[in-house]
Amino acid sequence: MPSKKKSRRRTSTSGSVDVHCHVFNARDVPVRRFVELVYLEKYPGGWLLDPIIDFIELIMRSGAPTTRQEIDELTQANLVLNRLKPRGTRSNNVRVVSHALKQMWVRSPRDRVWVRRHFAPPLRRKFKGKRKLVLMPSDFRQTALYLMGLSDIGTWIDFALIYTRWRWEITQELASLSATQAHDVFLYTPAILDIGTPLGEGDTSPIDEQAAVMSLISQIKGTNYAVHPFVAFDPFRAIDDPNAIEDVKNAVLDQGAIGVKVYPPMGFKPLGNRGPLGGMLDAQMRKLLLFCITEDVPILAHCSFSQFVRPAEGACAAPEAWRTLLETTPYQTIRLDLGHCGGPWDFDANPQTKTIWTKTVIEMLGVADSKYPNLYADVSDDSWIIEGTSNDRDKDRELMRLLRRFLQTNPAARTRLLYGSDWSLLAREADADLYYTSMKSRFCSYLNFSSAEIRGYLGGNAVRFLGLAKKQDGSKPLNRQRLEQFRSDHGLDMSIFNKIDALNP
Repeated sequence: MPSKKKSRRRTSTSGSVDVHCHVFNARDVPVRRFVELVYLEKYPGGWLLDPIIDFIELIMRSGAPTTRQEIDELTQANLVLNRLKPRGTRSNNVRVVSHALKQMWVRSPRDRVWVRRHFAPPLRRKFKGKRKLVLMPSDFRQTALYLMGLSDIGTWIDFALIYTRWRWEITQELASLSATQAHDVFLYTPAILDIGTPLGEGDTSPIDEQAAVMSLISQIKGTNYAVHPFVAFDPFRAIDDPNAIEDVKNAVLDQGAIGVKVYPPMGFKPLGNRGPLGGMLDAQMRKLLLFCITEDVPILAHCSFSQFVRPAEGACAAPEAWRTLLETTPYQTIRLDLGHCGGPWDFDANPQTKTIWTKTVIEMLGVADSKYPNLYADVSDDSWIIEGTSNDRDKDRELMRLLRRFLQTNPAARTRLLYGSDWSLLAREADADLYYTSMKSRFCSYLNFSSAEIRGYLGGNAVRFLGLAKKQDGSKPLNRQRLEQFRSDHGLDMSIFNKIDALNP
C-alpha cells in the first residue's frame, strides 16, 4: 500500500461502520477475470496493455494461502492476533514481485519486451544495445525494487500483493489504514465474492470454507473492532450445487455472518430472469429471498454498471429490478443495501436501461419510509474524493452537484445513505489510506450533512439496515439476537452493542 499519512484532524463521532468492504485473497476469486474487470474499469481499452494485466495476475497467483491453510493458521495461533505471522513482509513482497518478473521473462516475447522496457535504470544502461540477455536473480530483484517504488505501477503492485496474504491480515490492514479510521470504525462487514461460475472459473475457494475462515476471523482476540461478514450467494452456482443455500444458512445462523452478498452484474436479477436459465435462476433466488425474509437477513447487492463481462449482463444490476421486487409480496420489508448507490460516477443515462441509476436509487430512498422500510444504499469506492489532479477535482465537484440535486428533491434519502470503502478494491487508488477521512469530512461537508446526518451516514443508518438497532419498543431484531448469541458463545467483546445503542439512542 502507499505510505500511510497521519490525519491532521480528528472529529468526534459515536462510531462508524464500514458496511461495504472485502478481504478475500487470490484463492477466492477467478484471478485473471477479476484483474481484467478491475483494471479495465479504471482504464477502458486497457486490453492493449495486457502485459501489465499479466504482471498483476502473476503477482496475485504467487502463493496466496488456501482457506484450509488459513483455518489451520488461525487455529494453531488460538485466535490471538499477536500470535499470527503476517505474510506481507517487505522481504516476501520483493520475492513475490521478483518471481512474477521472472515468469514474465520466460512466458512470452510480448511479456519479455514489457519487462525489458521496465528494467531498473542501471540495468537499462547495462544492457543497452544488447539483443540476447541472460538475467540473474539479482536483476529481477533490482527491477522489482525499482517498480515497487514507482507511483503508478507501484500502486498496482501494492494492490496485487494484498491478495497474496492471509485474509485476517487483509482485514487488519483495512482496519489500520489511518489513525482516524482505526479510532472511529468499530464494525466491518466484509463481503465474500462468488463470481467464479458465471465467469467459467469455478475452482475458487468453496464458499463454506470461506465462511469458516471469516467466522474464525470474527473470533480473533486482540483487535479493537468487530468483523461479521456477508456470505456470498450465486444463483448460477446454486443451480448445480444443492448445498449453496445451506452454506448461506449455516453462515448466518451459526457462524456469525451478518448478511448475504449478491452480484447481479454477472447476469441475473433478483427475480424475473429470462433466457434458458431464467426459471432456474428465479427458483434459486426465491430460496434466498424467502430465507432472508423469514430470518430478517440483510442483503448487500452490487448496484452499479461496473465489473461486468457484457453490458446486457451488467444491466441486471439496475435498481429498477429491485424496485419491482420491493413492490411484490412478500418482499416489501426485505433488508437491502443497493451497493454503490447506482454508481454515481456515471453522470449520464445508462445506455442499457436509459435511466440514471443513482437518480433512481435516491428516488427509491426518498419514499422508503412509507414504501420500503428497510431499503438503504451505500456510497463506496468514491475514489474521486481523494484524487489529486485538477481533472479529478472537477469530477468530484460534478459528482457532489449531482448528489446534492437528487437529495434536494428527495430529502428523506439523506437518512438512508451508508458509508462503505469497497476495500480492497479501493487499494488500486493512490492514497487509499485517506479515503475514510475524506468521506467523513469532505463528502459530508459537500452534501451539507447535519451532525445527526453525519452520525447516521457513518454508522447509525448502517446498524438499522443490518438489523442491529433495537426497535422502538426496546426489543431486538433477529440479527441482533443472533450476533449477541454468537459473540457471547465465543467469549467476544460485547461492548460493540453499547456502541450500536449509542448510535440509536
